[in-house]
Amino acid sequence: MPADDHLRPPRGSLFRDQATEPPTGEVAFLFTDLQGSTAAWERAPERMNEVMARHDDILRSAIERHRGVVFSVAGDAFGAAFATVDAAAHCALDAQRALLQGDWPDGLVPHVRMGLHHGSAYQRDGNYFGPAPNRAARVMAAGHGGQVLVSDTAAEALRHTGGWQVRLLGRYLLKDVTTPIGIHQLVVDDLPSEYPPIRAVDIATRVSRPAGAFIGRADETAELHLLLTTHALVTLVATGGVGKTRLALEVAADATTQFDEVIVVELADGGPDDVAERVADAVLGNDPIARVAAADDPMRAVTHHLHAVRALVVMDNCEHVLDRAGDVVQAVRAACPHVTVLATSRERLGLAGERVVPLAPLPTAPATSGLSPAAELFVDRALAADPGLLLDDRTLQAIDAVCHTVDGSPLGIELAASRVRTLTPVQIAERLDDALEVLRTRHTDGPERHRSLATAIAWSFDLLDDDERRLLAWSSVCVGGFDLDAAAALGAAAGVDDVLDVVESLVDKSLLTAQQVGTAMRYRLAEPIRQFAAARLDDSGRHDQAVTAHFDHCRSHAKTTAAHLDGPIDPARVATLAADVHNFRAAVQRATERGNRKGAMALTATLDLYWAETGNIAIAMQLMEQLARHDPDHPDTALVHVPMLWVAAMAGELPRALEVRELLTAQREDGTLSPLSLGGAQFGFGFVDSALGNAAGAAHTWALAGDGAAPFVPALARQAYWSAGQSATAAGDLDLAVQLYDRADALPGPVPGWWPEFVRTMRLVADTYRGAGQADALHDGVHALEHTGLRTRFLLAAAFVSLALFHLGDTERATYWWRRSMTTGREVGNLWAAWVMLECAAWSAADAGDHLTAARYWRTVDDIAATRGYGQWPVVADERARRLAAARVAAPDAFVTAAAEPAWDLTTAVDHALASVTPR
Repeated sequence: MPADDHLRPPRGSLFRDQATEPPTGEVAFLFTDLQGSTAAWERAPERMNEVMARHDDILRSAIERHRGVVFSVAGDAFGAAFATVDAAAHCALDAQRALLQGDWPDGLVPHVRMGLHHGSAYQRDGNYFGPAPNRAARVMAAGHGGQVLVSDTAAEALRHTGGWQVRLLGRYLLKDVTTPIGIHQLVVDDLPSEYPPIRAVDIATRVSRPAGAFIGRADETAELHLLLTTHALVTLVATGGVGKTRLALEVAADATTQFDEVIVVELADGGPDDVAERVADAVLGNDPIARVAAADDPMRAVTHHLHAVRALVVMDNCEHVLDRAGDVVQAVRAACPHVTVLATSRERLGLAGERVVPLAPLPTAPATSGLSPAAELFVDRALAADPGLLLDDRTLQAIDAVCHTVDGSPLGIELAASRVRTLTPVQIAERLDDALEVLRTRHTDGPERHRSLATAIAWSFDLLDDDERRLLAWSSVCVGGFDLDAAAALGAAAGVDDVLDVVESLVDKSLLTAQQVGTAMRYRLAEPIRQFAAARLDDSGRHDQAVTAHFDHCRSHAKTTAAHLDGPIDPARVATLAADVHNFRAAVQRATERGNRKGAMALTATLDLYWAETGNIAIAMQLMEQLARHDPDHPDTALVHVPMLWVAAMAGELPRALEVRELLTAQREDGTLSPLSLGGAQFGFGFVDSALGNAAGAAHTWALAGDGAAPFVPALARQAYWSAGQSATAAGDLDLAVQLYDRADALPGPVPGWWPEFVRTMRLVADTYRGAGQADALHDGVHALEHTGLRTRFLLAAAFVSLALFHLGDTERATYWWRRSMTTGREVGNLWAAWVMLECAAWSAADAGDHLTAARYWRTVDDIAATRGYGQWPVVADERARRLAAARVAAPDAFVTAAAEPAWDLTTAVDHALASVTPR
């Protein structure tokens, strides 16, 4: 059955007919699914009736013997709950033995995959609800028939029990599970133990294994794998284009069973000042909350994450940031004893204990196969480009000549092989020889291999027509890739006629790499090619024009992006837009460096909604702070001060938001604030009031902003009234909340796609506090909003719905939605939202009888409020007071114990609340 079925809120009950009481609290979940049943039914429907009946009897009998309960049956799939992981594991193995030993009709042996997970569970309508059964279903869905997979939490429980053998298969990303989890296989002597790779996204997807066969590096691969078990720092050293990155990525992708995490840090596009930030971005992955919480010290966040993790960190292309990369490696090694670093560089880092592995080009001498590894690579890539290529003796001799000319450089070979669509290998060899002689007369220094690589790139560049050369050179100003719109903008400025045709040609010639992101293709230059193209751009004297064209495109793209994010619902479009964050950041920084501070401020401000919805609040805060601090009295600084009001409040920098509010208030009073900034500031003041806990003040502030914008900008007024209505609800002024929603609905102009369902859901929340709550309607409303792609708006709706469900006493569904809100807040870097939902985590824990955990959550909530300045809304504060008083009466010792234990920081508390890691 589809694993998605277990993610829908369960309805109905299977418990009432079972003798065993369903377990509560910490529950072991076992999910099973019969693989290949559809084809078997098609082939032998009558005999499959017999098979299915016996299959069901075996599973039900095993579950009953081990005192489990069946709570879900869908087709040939079972869901069962047990009081202990030990019982669930015994049940799984007993069932697999019975299935394996049964006398089945020929060809109809049932192959059943099984998955085990252990965690907190909630019951509703005689069923289980929450992340634990969902995660068990996801673990099961990753397996193969006959295989028993076990999550990391279940494996840990089995180890404590003793007598079990579990084999770590690696750390994987499962669908709809936000963080990677370890997946293990239960192994016993009398059952099969070898299966294909599991059906999950390996955490090595953070390691982008390049396309194309990996040829000629078997010895080097084996050597690196061995060295990574004996050395904490291994540096792969070679000149550009020899294949350092490809080898490192292949080794890293294969090392996921050896390490808990495998992380790649790409340093090529940045400078020395970017190293720590890039390491933090790569290491923290989907955890921008940690980046926000330690934005002033990214290495602190990195070492906090890695200090007890067995991780392999690949630092790629260190040569241009050698000193800073060395500092970062030393800091990680000092604080994280279980971390291994694999670096690639054109020279050693020069650190104590470093093991340097020189990487030579591919051998050009014939191997036992008759082809040299270099020629084998050429043939593989050439056949991919032209499957009809004739490999006669003369062609193979020409291929050998090309490989010798580029001295076995993999990049040079691939560039040459890409030409076989238009030139024969014989023609390629002739032209390459001519180009080499010309280049050597121009560049007489440097090692021979470097000159050979430069020859290969120069030769490929010189074979391009004028439009292809210009577009390739101008595209070198892009950071992190670019899309066709960016190529068109740069091409138009460069005088390129048919940009689409030129891009297609450059992809065909392996000078651009194409990859689909969201709904669009993106393009990227390999680093050696980008550096070569950038040098040609400099030589042309048009670098400044290219940078200006890049900025102009980013400015135009930012306006279009804002319209997309406030228009029809299109989640795939949001993913496409998110890919340009590095280009936006580069555009802002370059404009600042070139003295265009007003342009940099305007671009940053235009992107305010973009930063929130794409999970880049930390980047926004950094850019705004740099611009504002540099010249706080600049007349245009208000352009960034206005969005800084909400960015700082959400990012945990409320004192800075208050400081900015004072500056803008003074400017408003002395008349120096422009009308546009005045309206934006009024809107931003509401975020500050809300973060302070002054919900009534926020409602008043936003209502005034809506009144001011309504005659001129209805779209802004609609957003202001919606925000005011939410704050009025948070303040308990429910009549005002409904009036504000009515005022928003009455505005003229097009209505954003997200608007009707969001407002309907918020009206339901207000109705709940007025005594007319509908739990099912609340649940269904926010469920419809979850996949809009608008993450900041969704997390707010989910937060309010969870509060309303708590008010109705529906703890199980309230828990589900505060977890979703907290997860989304973590993804977008909204520290304030995660803090608000941590209060809900305390309520869920207290309702479950876990008063110690509730006390620790409440302590963290108070600590963060004291250090960040946050305040609670009245509806939250009132409910908290009631629940906290009841918990102190029920379990006073829990609060004494919590106060004596080390305090959790926000990241650790969020980790615990989402059950992603065990807090250390």
